[in-house]
Amino acid sequence: MKGFYRCAEYMRLARPEQWVKNLFVLAGPLFGMRLLSPKDVALSAAGFAAFCILSSGVYALNDWADRETDSTHPTKKTRPIPSGAVSPAGALTFGILLVFIGLAASLALSPFFGLIALAYLALNILYSLALRRMVILDVLSVAIGFLLRAIAGAVLVRVSFSHWLLLATLFLALLIALAKRRQELALMGEGARNHRETLGRYSPGLLDNLITASATLSILTYALYTVSPETVSRLGNDWAVWTTPIVVYAVFRFVYLVEKRGESPDRVILRDPGIIVSVLIWAAAMFTIIYWRFVRGG
Repeated sequence: MKGFYRCAEYMRLARPEQWVKNLFVLAGPLFGMRLLSPKDVALSAAGFAAFCILSSGVYALNDWADRETDSTHPTKKTRPIPSGAVSPAGALTFGILLVFIGLAASLALSPFFGLIALAYLALNILYSLALRRMVILDVLSVAIGFLLRAIAGAVLVRVSFSHWLLLATLFLALLIALAKRRQELALMGEGARNHRETLGRYSPGLLDNLITASATLSILTYALYTVSPETVSRLGNDWAVWTTPIVVYAVFRFVYLVEKRGESPDRVILRDPGIIVSVLIWAAAMFTIIYWRFVRGG
């Protein structure tokens, strides 16, 4: 029983609930029309798994580095290390092992995919050492981490990525990162600066403005992707533009829940019925639009 409890705590340290972020790895295969190829589907699934292992290692190492500040946080103090469920030495060993396995798997899949995975790791190390203490650069570096996932997935199956779609990915990721900062600031209140110095440099008003700008830009760049001549030519139709209202609703609802209700971005994405249903409808619509001519031709 004790061994089961310990395994459960190590699994909690790996944060499997955050693996949903690695779905960005599958964006390249989806938009690059590779999901009808069994080989590319298997390759993409392996790439997704490799990034899940790597990101779990990064989370474990970050928790090890933040163990002292997390012990004073209202919610983070219940994490495995500050709560005493996992020892710092055990967490460090676990994190290094996962990072090694994730990088080895990435390099085995493709040298270029492995290099991007290495860049993702380097970005996270730089974030922990310096970027997290720099206003704006802290959230921008988190957003770039999402962008690297999307690029890695495209590289793995050898497809090009629309520049508009890459920008939409960046701004959407930036929106999520800013929303996370806002939720942390609201939760910590006057003690925000004590937990993380950069939090004290933000204000709710500034974050609301940045969230609004990121939401607007994510919708705009996605809409421009759907109507670009490159997209219309690749898809063989101009139907993608009709998915824009779904994206508008999902983004607006996300902003509403974060700003008006003060909910956690992670909780909103994973548990809000409106967000989940809109994402599923969008995914089904885009899959149909992208692969319609292949299905019809078959």
